[in-house]
Amino acid sequence: LHDLSAKIMVPRAKEILDNFLGGTEEKVVVFSNYCDTVKDLSTYLDFPYIMGELSLDQRSLALQRFEKERGLVATYPTGSASLNLQAATYELLVDLPYYFLDFKQALGRIYRNGQTKPTFFYMLIPKDTILETVYEKLYGKYSWTKKIFDEEAQWDILRYLDKVRKEYV
Repeated sequence: LHDLSAKIMVPRAKEILDNFLGGTEEKVVVFSNYCDTVKDLSTYLDFPYIMGELSLDQRSLALQRFEKERGLVATYPTGSASLNLQAATYELLVDLPYYFLDFKQALGRIYRNGQTKPTFFYMLIPKDTILETVYEKLYGKYSWTKKIFDEEAQWDILRYLDKVRKEYV
C-alpha cells in the first residue's frame, strides 16, 4: 500500500505545496501514515520530520528546527498528539489516518488556543480510491460523536467538516 500511496500522493502533495503555498511564508504541517512518505516529503521540502522511530532527543531537535523554519512533516501517531504546532497556519493531510482520534488530533495541532491566524486544511482524497471510503468512515464517526456530545463540541474544529465535506464529495 505504501508504494501506491507514495506514487500517487507524494507528487500530488508536492504539487499542492508548490502551487498553493509557494507564494506565502506561512508555516505548514504535513501528515502521512507512512514513514517513507514522511521521509520523502521531508527531503523534498527540506522540512524536519518526526515519527516513532526517532528518539525523544531527535524529535525535540526537529521541533526546535520547526520553530525556526517553514514546516514540519509527521506521521499521525507521533505528530498528532500533545504537540503545539499553532505556529503553522496550513496543514496538509497527504493521506488519512484510519482512526478517528488521530484525525481529530491532527486537525487540532494548528487550530488550538494560541492560534491568532486563520487556519487552512487540505486533504488529498483522490476520487474513486480507498481514501474516499476512509474519509466517509471518519466523517461517519464524527457525525455519531456530534449527536452524543453536541453541546460540548461547539468549539471543536470538526464542526467545520459539515461545510468542508461538501467541497470534497
